[in-house]
Amino acid sequence: MEAISKTVLLIVIIVLILVILYLLFKKVKLSSEPPVETIMGRINVKEGIAKQKVYVDNQYEYINSALQKNYPTTPFVPDNREAWFDLENLKAYIVYVERESAKLGLKNLGLRVYSAATFEADGVPRSTYFFWPTNNNGIPKSTSHQKSAMPLGDDGGNSNSDEIDGLNYGGSGRPPAGFP
Repeated sequence: MEAISKTVLLIVIIVLILVILYLLFKKVKLSSEPPVETIMGRINVKEGIAKQKVYVDNQYEYINSALQKNYPTTPFVPDNREAWFDLENLKAYIVYVERESAKLGLKNLGLRVYSAATFEADGVPRSTYFFWPTNNNGIPKSTSHQKSAMPLGDDGGNSNSDEIDGLNYGGSGRPPAGFP
């Protein structure tokens, strides 16, 4: 009888340890997700509309004027002013950047978005955008820009991680999609 109670007690202790480990793992996993409030540079629709208007009224107007002037024999199609990237592909790309950066010992990782152009079938260049991984080895991440995007010229000293491939697999609207 005493052997049975020791066995039952041992089983109860093992189950309790497993339950505690499970709950601790679950808590750690949930707490590793950043709270929404800590996402830097978030903007609402009203701010997005205002920023898009400044771009359309200024840079976009000049880009389209230059395309019409430089390619007068091609039927005019406005340049792209947005790009769409599949969220699952972006997540996979981020995992790739983190894995390759770890192999190279790179720290304080980020992604830089570049404006670029590619020639389309009609021979006219159209805007595109690509991501390039960055790192800031040895310099702690800045927390001074918690509520807004970093000011112009303040990239925190990040360098491109040229040993790792960028990402340029997005799509654009034809005609360009407006915002919102």
